[in-house]
Amino acid sequence: IVQSFSLFNELEIYEAESQRLFYNYQMRYAARRRMYDRLY
Repeated sequence: IVQSFSLFNELEIYEAESQRLFYNYQMRYAARRRMYDRLY
C-alpha cells in the first residue's frame, strides 16, 4: 500500500513537472513570436 502511494506521489510530481515544462515552452514560443513580429 505504501509503495502504491509512493508511485502515485511520483506520478503527481511528474504531472506537475510536465505542466511546468509545457508552460515554459509556451512562454518561450510567445516571446520568440513577438521578436519575429518586431523583425518583420
